Amino acid sequence: IEGVNAAPTPAQREYFTEIQTEFRQRIVEVNKFTNESVPQLNDALRRANAPTVIAGKSIDVPQE
Repeated sequence: IEGVNAAPTPAQREYFTEIQTEFRQRIVEVNKFTNESVPQLNDALRRANAPTVIAGKSIDVPQE
């Protein structure tokens, strides 16, 4: 609701906790892909004399 200045309800707090946990899990998955799968892909691309993928840095996982 737009413009409401009230504390979150218990249900909203619970939902936030759920999605925060899921968000952390997804960051771990993205980092695994970036750190493991992309280098493997780049090795295959190099063997084929193809351009490689630049994945960027890992994402810091937020602490609770």
